[in-house]
Amino acid sequence: MATYHENGDITGPVWGGALSGWIIARANTSNVSRDGWWRCGETGIIMQWGYVGNTNVTHNFPLTFPHACFNVMASNADAQGDVVDNAFGHPVSNSSFFVATKVSNHNVISNYPIYWTAVGH
Repeated sequence: MATYHENGDITGPVWGGALSGWIIARANTSNVSRDGWWRCGETGIIMQWGYVGNTNVTHNFPLTFPHACFNVMASNADAQGDVVDNAFGHPVSNSSFFVATKVSNHNVISNYPIYWTAVGH
């Protein structure tokens, strides 16, 4: 049974306590893992991140962006041998992205592991 309080709050078992606390706790949601995401409850902005061991292919985001993916950023995950390598990426759709690496001294697309970050809403 829910209980109304003079300060305007409501407590009950459905919310695990005060309704105001339940609402505040859901303002921002997230999945904090190696391949995870964070969503701002106020603006709808979503940040996602992860690790890709197999580049030069399309991968799925952990969470589909409801409206648009603005940007995908990639960075090298390790030293990658004796060559300078450039990681890059771009959104393919609201649910997927492409990432790859490029060996600068041979000007060829390679397959080194990367970390990526994406922003959208």
